[in-house]
Amino acid sequence: MSVSSTSRSTTYVLNQTTSAFNFTWRALTSALTDIKCIITTNSTDQILTYSTDYTVTISTTGVGGTVNLISPATKSKGTLTVYRETTNTQSSDYDDYNQFPANTLEEDLDRRTLVSQEQAEAQTRALLLPITVTGVSAELPVPVATKVIGWDTAGTALQNYTNPGAAASEAQSYANIALGYSNDASASASEAGLYAQTASQIKLSGGSLAFTVSTNTILSLPSVGTLTTETVWADYSATSTVVGWSSFTTKAIYTKKIGKTVFVIFNLQGTSNSTAVTFTLPYASAVGFPIYARMLNQDAGGGYNAKVGTLVILDTENIVTCYNEGVSGNWTDNGGKGCIGEFFYESA
Repeated sequence: MSVSSTSRSTTYVLNQTTSAFNFTWRALTSALTDIKCIITTNSTDQILTYSTDYTVTISTTGVGGTVNLISPATKSKGTLTVYRETTNTQSSDYDDYNQFPANTLEEDLDRRTLVSQEQAEAQTRALLLPITVTGVSAELPVPVATKVIGWDTAGTALQNYTNPGAAASEAQSYANIALGYSNDASASASEAGLYAQTASQIKLSGGSLAFTVSTNTILSLPSVGTLTTETVWADYSATSTVVGWSSFTTKAIYTKKIGKTVFVIFNLQGTSNSTAVTFTLPYASAVGFPIYARMLNQDAGGGYNAKVGTLVILDTENIVTCYNEGVSGNWTDNGGKGCIGEFFYESA
C-alpha cells in the first residue's frame, strides 16, 4: 500500500457524548497501539491509555480508521488529538532464494516512510537554527530554577541568566522595604519634632507639672517630681549589680535611652573571683527574643586580642551575661579579667 498523505494527526471537539472519531491518514494495520490519544482541557494535556480509555480499528487498506472512546461521558470537555506514533523497529527477516515477499517488503518500506513523516512533522515544532548558521552550539544548559536561557556574549552558545522579571520583582521588593524604612524614619522624625515642641512647652510650676497649649491656657497635672531626661549618657556603674570581680581597676557602665531604644557602653576590668560574668541594666529587654553581641575580653591576665567573647540579654530581663568564648565559655576565677563592648536593644 502506498503512502500518499503526509498527515499524522487530527483534532476533534469533545462533547461527552460522541464516542467514535474517524481519521483518514495512513496507519499500519498490524500496529493498533501506534495510534495515540491526548485530551486537552484548559491548556492541560491528559494522555489516554490504549484499551483502558480507548480502542482503535484501522481500515483493511491501511488508510484511515476509527478511535472509540470508552465511557465518553467521563472524559473532560475540551479537544481530543488523535495521532500516529509508529514504532521504530524492523522485525522482518529476509531469507535467500525464497519467493519475493512483496507485501512484507512494502509494509517495511511503509513503516520507514511513516517514521520519516513523523520526524519531519516533529521538526516543524522544534527550534532550529538557519542552515546558514555555523560554529554555534544549540545545546541547552543544565536547568536551574527561575533562570532564563540566552546566548552568551560571543553569540555561540546558550547559557543560564537571571530572570530579569524576577530580578525586577526582587529589586522592587527591596525598594518597598527601603521605602518602608524611609517612611518609618520620617514618622520618627515627625514624632521627635512633636516631642521637642512639647518639651519646649513643659515647665515646672511649684509642686505641679504644667504645660502651655496653643490657646495659652495653663493646665495643671499631678506632681511627678523631678523630670529625668537622657540627653547625655547616664552612669549606671554604681547602681548595677556586677558579678565576676573581687576588685576593679576600671568599672564603667553607661546607658542612654532614646524612645524605647537603650544604648549601652561598658568597660569592666579587675581581679576575677568567679567563672561567671553578669551585670544589670536599668531597663528590661522587650525585643521578643534573646539579643547577642560580640565584645572584647581578656581572661587570666591574657591580652584582649586572644579571644572574642559574646554577651547575651534575654527577653523581658535586664541581666547581661558575658561569655569568655562563644556562648558557653567560662572565665577563670582568678587573675586579671576584663570585658569591653557596646550594644543596643529595645525596652518596654
